[in-house]
Amino acid sequence: MDSYIVRVYRRDEEDHSPSRGVVEQIGAVRQEVFSTMEELWKILSGINKQPARRGNEKQE
Repeated sequence: MDSYIVRVYRRDEEDHSPSRGVVEQIGAVRQEVFSTMEELWKILSGINKQPARRGNEKQE
């Protein structure tokens, strides 16, 4: 099971625009930014996941 840190930011109580934030997978260097709840769900459900690189693989 994957674990995540989700940081949600809101400008102020008067601002009713969708929440914005950052998702970080525990143990990974990469962070993903979201600006809607739909984007957050896609990140957490793995739709935006890229294959993890291993240290011994060649970079192209």
